[in-house]
Amino acid sequence: MMKIYGYSWEAVGAYNAGTSPKRSDIRKRYAKKIWENYRKLKGMSAEEKNKRLSIAVNK
Repeated sequence: MMKIYGYSWEAVGAYNAGTSPKRSDIRKRYAKKIWENYRKLKGMSAEEKNKRLSIAVNK
């Protein structure tokens, strides 16, 4: 993916949806979803991140 899209959110979307031009909208949606989660994590303290991680692991 990086050879085609470089280090970009488009490459993140391609990881999920592939590289077909027909799947461009799916790539964008997936990349946006990941970006929103990344932004939330960037705003959290280490304690909040650890709490979320322990909840996810214990499910």
